[in-house]
Amino acid sequence: MQKFSAVWIAARIAVVCSLLVGIGGCSDDHSTSHRSIGAGVTVVSDRLPAGLKAVAATGVSPPLQAVTPLAPAAEITSRERPAEPLRLEFALNQKSPHDDGSVVIATAESAQGPWTLVAADVSEDGSTARVTTDHLSWWQPLRIDVGAAVRELNDSLFAGITGNLTAEATHPTCQNEAAARADGYSITSSTNDTLYWCFGVEGNQRILRVANRLRYPLEAAHPGLTTRAAGRVQLELQQLARLGSGEKSLLFPFDQAEFTVAVEPGKSASLSTAYSGYAQSLAQLQFGVEVLLSLLTRFGAGPPSNGQAGFNRTVVIMDELLTGAGCADAVRSVNVGQVITQCFSPKQIIEAFGWQGLLLAPVVAVGSVLEYFRSSFNALGDLFNDRAEYQVQIRRTGPTLPSCPDKQQIEAIVRAYPASPRIERATVESAVTCDAGWASATVTMQLAGIESPNNIVGGSAVVRMRNGRWEVVEIGQDLTGTVACREAPPKVRAAIACG
Repeated sequence: MQKFSAVWIAARIAVVCSLLVGIGGCSDDHSTSHRSIGAGVTVVSDRLPAGLKAVAATGVSPPLQAVTPLAPAAEITSRERPAEPLRLEFALNQKSPHDDGSVVIATAESAQGPWTLVAADVSEDGSTARVTTDHLSWWQPLRIDVGAAVRELNDSLFAGITGNLTAEATHPTCQNEAAARADGYSITSSTNDTLYWCFGVEGNQRILRVANRLRYPLEAAHPGLTTRAAGRVQLELQQLARLGSGEKSLLFPFDQAEFTVAVEPGKSASLSTAYSGYAQSLAQLQFGVEVLLSLLTRFGAGPPSNGQAGFNRTVVIMDELLTGAGCADAVRSVNVGQVITQCFSPKQIIEAFGWQGLLLAPVVAVGSVLEYFRSSFNALGDLFNDRAEYQVQIRRTGPTLPSCPDKQQIEAIVRAYPASPRIERATVESAVTCDAGWASATVTMQLAGIESPNNIVGGSAVVRMRNGRWEVVEIGQDLTGTVACREAPPKVRAAIACG
């Protein structure tokens, strides 16, 4: 029988391992130690700390809901701090897919939590979950029950959102509301529950303050009103491409916006809301975030996403998602299908939600959930359209125009004119022409203290109403280029033959 030397055997082993290292068949690091430390945990490291051990806990409930424990919760301790990161390998009590992201490892400083998640590397045979760490604490591998989460979502989430379209917005208040309605101003509005509003005077300006009561953004057109404050949410959504402060603004849920009001007599201004394509894209982004926050609640990894606090958290996550060019472009394109695909990839979910995104990423990757986003949102859109339209109308009455003065009134007005020499007698020789508070007539006037015939003067007299009284604007024969010809309405200008 052929004999082989130890050197030859070692050389052949080296060749074989060099071929197998790339596929994990041999380790090229002969100093690495694999040690079972109890509770189904194996540690892989070049330098194991002294006294390293794992103790399985009894009577510890799963740290999260809607997840399946794949091994007991274990406390891993040592007498000294690890000198380098350790690879922890957990033996799983049931085979698990290695490539779908459904297995995570929860860790905490104590059995009472709080727990956070780290991504798990699952072996190809599905029997082991691995993680690398330099921190020893409580650990437990878990599998997210995607199917249960989706079923629970379909059973309750859509019904909960559609049943609570009116949000908990705060009714705005305005100072000096009675004063705002003086000087001919009046205000009316729709009767549905889309907006809260108030109308007042603050800082010597009339203002209209509105609040969106619904659970989704609205687009508001406001011709005749100037944006004074766009609202807190718009300020927090720094990544959002604004529509600007011209004649359209966005009203987000719970948020308030302020407008200054300066309406000319006889004119009006208005604010009207609608469910626009741009608002629809933002509403879909908001709805998707709320769906994911609701799932986190079901996993036990987040507070309920209801009310003002829940919406505050929604805004923060929306802003994070909008930092990605793909998501921001999808929202601006008002293509609601692109919002789903461009804003809710697993990578974006993990970046926006932090460690909790590890729970959500495999759920979002399920095609049925993406389709749920799409179909549910389309159904919501039909419902939203019935609630989105609302109008606030502000009107200001024009001045009450006086009736046209008759000949006797014109004669009295002319005689009262403080001319020199004094006008002693005035006789209207034509019909009186009136237009918009102005009046004119041909008048002959007798001047006091001048002998006839030179004390008779003829010409046009033009008067207008000011502060409730008729007063003379011009008296004379040649009025071309005078105040009356520059300012009078067309009918009066024609009567006095302006050039």
